[in-house]
Amino acid sequence: MKKVLLIFGIVTTIMSCNSNKNKKTTDTARAGSSVNTPPPTNDTPLLITLNGIKKADADKMFQQFLNYRSQDIKPTQKSIWFDSVTFHRIVALLNKERGPDPVSGPDKYGQTDGMRIYFVSDTTINSGKLNNSIILVSTQNAGPSDSVPSKARHHDYYNHEDNILFHENPDTLKGIASTRYPHNWGENLYIFGIYKDDVSSCDEPHYTSRKRAYEMVNQFGKGPITTKAEWFNIGLLRLLDSTPHDGIRIYFCRHPQTYNNKPDTDANKENFVLVSTHTHTFLRKPYHADNFNCKASLGFFKEKNNWDWYREHLFQSTGGGDDNGELCPSHCD
Repeated sequence: MKKVLLIFGIVTTIMSCNSNKNKKTTDTARAGSSVNTPPPTNDTPLLITLNGIKKADADKMFQQFLNYRSQDIKPTQKSIWFDSVTFHRIVALLNKERGPDPVSGPDKYGQTDGMRIYFVSDTTINSGKLNNSIILVSTQNAGPSDSVPSKARHHDYYNHEDNILFHENPDTLKGIASTRYPHNWGENLYIFGIYKDDVSSCDEPHYTSRKRAYEMVNQFGKGPITTKAEWFNIGLLRLLDSTPHDGIRIYFCRHPQTYNNKPDTDANKENFVLVSTHTHTFLRKPYHADNFNCKASLGFFKEKNNWDWYREHLFQSTGGGDDNGELCPSHCD
């Protein structure tokens, strides 16, 4: 996958969605599923996804997606937003279950190493357009593999002994879903902008360019979903958690056939782009705006000029994303 950083110009948006539409969008799309998962009642190990869906229910939702995805020829463009407290607790749980990092060398066999995001569907819809959503599943290192970019296999696991994450505010674990039409304020990757691409000053390998992320979110929905899931390593999740943000937005995406006039290695495969968000206000109403947070990009503006307006406003308005995953069915283990 491309590992480049995009610095782009002013993104000007005029959105006509009123607050009632936004509320309706988030309320009706919340979690994208009719499954209602109650919080656990004891401290025994759980079989549950990181976003609070019991494994038995998650399996049904995933099977529903597999059974009927081919008939949904134009899947709804969507994103799922998790608040910063929820995302921090997810990462903290993974860190706790991972244990001490190895001093050197690759991850240890059996050690927590990341998170896999699956496409799933509402189990009540069996025809036509599906109500798709996601489940977040923790993974463990399952030994070396030269066939995947990460050089390791990653097995899902659902047994979590720390129930604190699942006891408090179980609804927030499901995230808040939003469709593109009408979309929420702050979903900048849906909006066309002025781009300045391929700035190499950022040494963070997880970032993808704003232009590339824009193309991927706008390619989604141009055919049935063929990808099952995408895996992200724990380093990326820690990076997102450590940078200032009020939440994390996960966009449904699809790789275009070409990028910068070159064939895309994952052409026409669906994927996810993760974007950190910051709280902004418009007409005294807060919203969660995409924010491409990279120290090197801020340094780029400082090097080019000292205009506070550019550093404070242009940088804050930028969108972008992180896409360093391994796609299934290419890499499913």
